[in-house]
Amino acid sequence: MNGEDKQRILNSTDKEISVSKLNAPAQMFRRLLVALKVDGRAYDQLIRSYLERTSSSKDPVTLASDRGNLNKALLADKISWKTFMRGVEMLTVVNIKITVHVQLPHKKWVSVDTDEIPIRNMYQPIFEQPPLDLDNTEAEDED
Repeated sequence: MNGEDKQRILNSTDKEISVSKLNAPAQMFRRLLVALKVDGRAYDQLIRSYLERTSSSKDPVTLASDRGNLNKALLADKISWKTFMRGVEMLTVVNIKITVHVQLPHKKWVSVDTDEIPIRNMYQPIFEQPPLDLDNTEAEDED
């Protein structure tokens, strides 16, 4: 996947869900990008921040290579559940709960869900930063 493909996917309204043959984890990841309104710019910030936190290397060349590899993995038409979970962690998610609906031959639907799965976060999610406390701006008393 080249940079043009990445930008085309990230800047499309539906993240190209309707025109791609995506497996379940890839479709779910792209639907999360749509629901969280993650565009190309936000995606780049998220992936850079994620790699700065999780990569064992601080070498810029290695980080650039890791970023390219993760971009390619996350935006592929077929991704593994492990890659999906890396993407969820990159999105600064705190917990995830997955629900699966299956339809049986006699048309009955059955649903199952996981318990909440905590996502390893070593930071504060950017989508839930506390608001600034503008009311508590009292100047400190000087002696």
